[in-house]
Amino acid sequence: MSKKLTKNLFMIIILITLISLVISLAQFLFHEIIELGTYMVNHNNITFSLMIIIALLFILLMTYINKRYKGYNGSGVPQFEAYFDHNREFNPILMFILISINTFIAFFTGFALGGEGPSITIAGSIGYYFNNLFKFKDKEYIMVACSTGFACAFIAPLAGFMHLIEENKKHLSWTLILKGILIIVPASFICYFVFNHNMLNLAVNLRLPYQAFYMLFIPILLSILVSYTFKGVVLGIKDLNIKYNFMIIGTIILGLIMILLKRYYPILTGGGGNFISNSYYDLSIILLLVLLVGRLLLTGLGTNSTLSGGIVIPMIAIGAIASDFGVSVFGLLDSNIYLYSDTLKLCTMLSVFALVTRCPLTAIVLGLRCGNVLDIILPLSIVVLVSYLLTDLIKDKSIYKYLAKRLTKSEVNTLGEV
Repeated sequence: MSKKLTKNLFMIIILITLISLVISLAQFLFHEIIELGTYMVNHNNITFSLMIIIALLFILLMTYINKRYKGYNGSGVPQFEAYFDHNREFNPILMFILISINTFIAFFTGFALGGEGPSITIAGSIGYYFNNLFKFKDKEYIMVACSTGFACAFIAPLAGFMHLIEENKKHLSWTLILKGILIIVPASFICYFVFNHNMLNLAVNLRLPYQAFYMLFIPILLSILVSYTFKGVVLGIKDLNIKYNFMIIGTIILGLIMILLKRYYPILTGGGGNFISNSYYDLSIILLLVLLVGRLLLTGLGTNSTLSGGIVIPMIAIGAIASDFGVSVFGLLDSNIYLYSDTLKLCTMLSVFALVTRCPLTAIVLGLRCGNVLDIILPLSIVVLVSYLLTDLIKDKSIYKYLAKRLTKSEVNTLGEV
């Protein structure tokens, strides 16, 4: 066996083992920290007060650390985008440690952020470190590591593989595809057996009949409106923060607001899994609109805070709220729409994901986990692909591309200009 082949084999084994076990542990800890925060908020006034003190102290500490080591907060995904496309470097060990700690604090406090972004970043940091250690000249193992983190977060190997293809179109090669298959699939199965969890907890049990396909205009319209609004809110707050640098203090204030919401109005806190798994179209249309706007603002602020967390589950949750809103409005004209609300919700959620991240095939494959393939594939594909093609006419880009362009020179070591 040649030295090169041996080195590649060791790298594959290391990435499969480390990423699967580390992401399983991270997802378990995310779950436990959320539960701990919920317990402390609701147990009694003493634990509630203690939680406020602990959370604010940790936010202050991490704000200080993040001021010293810039670029190691947020989801970390834009930093990888800048690294792949523009050779902007960062320290993988610092990325691993600080993103992990920032995410723990964000989840403990109740920030409207998800666990998929940190999973991508943590896995990518592992790939980055060992890629340098083994002195590989290309970035293929790092690309595969990031998509493996995505696959392990959702325990969806095929979606992780499609994520690899769509996120790395410029760098696609047969060796990248082969490495993706060899690493993503076994790592996902290990995660499944070590800590099985479901971020996309929606079950579609009723097929949308062909005569009801006219209802698909609702998720198409909603996903386009929501995706552009979501991007506008996140990037708008980012631009304001670059100009005025208000999120240093804003994170502390937001942390206190999230703790209070976690106790008195918990529906607005956390990643938003409750909106995915439950239907809220029985609420008033005005209240649903308030929930939609509230989640948009809280996610936009959380994304730009000095803490960390993913935006995929939050954007999917926002799509779910928008779908419930659309069903409620259209239900005033045709009550039959309530029969197919889960299908319309799935289509809206994943179309929002496809438009914001520009990964339509990943969105479709991810949705196939939510029910019978024959029931889901056609309506989901129609909504996602039509929405994607319509927005592609104006050459829209992934939100991560826009965020990568907004990284300042102090946030990454510049080897190439963005």
